[in-house]
This record gives sequence, C-alpha cells and structure tokens, in this order.
Amino acid sequence: MKPERIEQLLNQVATGEVTAAKALEELRDLPFQDLEHTTIDTHRELRQGAPEVVFGAGKSGEQLVEILDRIYQSHQRALATRVSRRKARIVEEALPEARYDRLSRLLALGQRPEAKLIPTRLSPAQAPPICLLRRKHPRPSSSSVTGWSASRMWELPVCTGFWIS
Repeated sequence: MKPERIEQLLNQVATGEVTAAKALEELRDLPFQDLEHTTIDTHRELRQGAPEVVFGAGKSGEQLVEILDRIYQSHQRALATRVSRRKARIVEEALPEARYDRLSRLLALGQRPEAKLIPTRLSPAQAPPICLLRRKHPRPSSSSVTGWSASRMWELPVCTGFWIS
C-alpha cells in the first residue's frame, strides 16, 4: 500500500467518510500477506519506496500468478525477475496486463515508474542498479522496465576495474 493511500484513508476516517472498521479491514494485510507458499511484504513500499520484487526462478507459473496479482492489488505495479518464457505465458494468460521482456527475463505489471534523476553524490542505498555485461554473453540492462537510468559496463579481463561505455 502506498503512503498516499494510507494518508487518504486516515483523512477519510477523520472526516467520517469511512468507518474505522472499514479502514481496519483495508489495513488488515499490513505489513504481510501469508500465502501457502510465500509471505508477501506489503509494507516494503512504505519503508523502501518500491514494492517487493519477486524472484521468479524459484516459483511455479501458478505461484507467480498468485503472488504478482496480490502485489499488483496492493501497489498497482509488480515486478518478477528471472522468469522463463513458459512461466511468463502462464502469467500473461491469467493476468493480461502483464508484460514480459525475453532478453532481461523480467515480467512487469502496472505502470513503469518515472525515471529517477541520479544525484551527484550517492549513498549506497541510493545507487541505481548497474548491469555488468560480459562481451561473450551480453545482457541488456533492466532500466527500461524498472525506470532507473543505468549505465552499461563491460568487464575488462586484464584490469581490476571497469570502464563505462
């Protein structure tokens, strides 16, 4: 649940538009939702600014459908990484708004967040994801799905550092 939605709900309780029981029912799943196979952190966006990301390689297609649907209901966006084409087809059949990128193996639901401007000095918590690429097996950065502006970096076999291309 987004902080704006919680604030809106509290204001509605204060003005009498919503009863306290109705608000409590809506907040019932904070901070976690327990499924048989997974516990979803629905409070993460309040703490970190982005909803939980699902590691798709360890889940079945049916589990991904259930998990992504719950996250999407709570946050109006959801993201799964390392999703195979077979699992992506299962999710896309059940959730037509899902978008799959074959190269990055990312499965996304909802609107892509706006690209964040990167400040000149970053703390480790603010650093954007960087996709390290090997010349033999290049992988595209995931910035087109996640909304971050990321630089591609190539590993240099002789050098201990990296060059930004």
